[in-house]
Amino acid sequence: MLIGAQPLASGPLAVALGSTYEPVYVVRGQAFNWRVRLLVDGVDLTSQVTGMIDVDLEEGAAGVGGFVLYLPPGPVVPDDWKGKPVLIDFISRDRYGVITEQRLFTGKIEMPEWDPTWRLLACDCSDQLQQRVEGMPIEAIDALTGGHWSADLFEPVTGRSRWDYAQERMESRAASLDCSPTGTVRVTNWAAAAVPHFVFGPGTTLFESVQIDLQPLGAATNRLEIDAGYRFPRLWQHIQGFGWTHPEASSVGIPGFCQWRVWTSDLPTTEMIEDAVTGAGLTLLGGVGGFKLPLSMGDP
Repeated sequence: MLIGAQPLASGPLAVALGSTYEPVYVVRGQAFNWRVRLLVDGVDLTSQVTGMIDVDLEEGAAGVGGFVLYLPPGPVVPDDWKGKPVLIDFISRDRYGVITEQRLFTGKIEMPEWDPTWRLLACDCSDQLQQRVEGMPIEAIDALTGGHWSADLFEPVTGRSRWDYAQERMESRAASLDCSPTGTVRVTNWAAAAVPHFVFGPGTTLFESVQIDLQPLGAATNRLEIDAGYRFPRLWQHIQGFGWTHPEASSVGIPGFCQWRVWTSDLPTTEMIEDAVTGAGLTLLGGVGGFKLPLSMGDP
């Protein structure tokens, strides 16, 4: 938990771009006492930790943590531990008695696993990055992520996942969306900071332990090509009329009825015409017009 001879909590970590800070100069001949503090739902459970406390924070991903607690005799309900807030701090004390505290992780218990034989409760934690972004309004996501977004290229925002929308905005930026150790949702730029966080002086590193891992030329991306196609949506409407006339008579109304009595034939019903239109994959506009056969008429 030391960087050279400097404790982790003695300098800034993951300082946001634009903030003012001075680099920490690491020198020889320093020693520190340090410990880790675990708070679960506001209660200090450091003395019940067995094994190691794990914390993993990465750019563009939810931060995770884990620990194992020994629980004293008594009833235990593992599900009661789900969702409890978790704080993990690194505390150091230098030779002058100055105590420094640094937050390592802020999150909640996602999945507890109970071992009744040894009374050990293993807890997996998360900073709930995705869930927190899902609960943010669109205006807050726009202000946080920036970037470019167009309704012509992406699906409408209404009814969609807010996390997917935030990722679409981040696609146009050389940055990642993640959470800080204090639990603040932030945007981390990929570019190196202009001011170093730590400056290691002579004799502060192990002998022949300093290494540099450079990127090979073939793996470096210095050009980005974007091929985009666009098509205007076009909606076509075709209106077609249908009709039926008597094969022997061409009159309508009462004259047509009189002719039909002489040359009687089967007549189409309204349902037959509607089924013919919908069966052809068309949509009926309005209703079926024309003249219906009178129910009764003695001598028209």
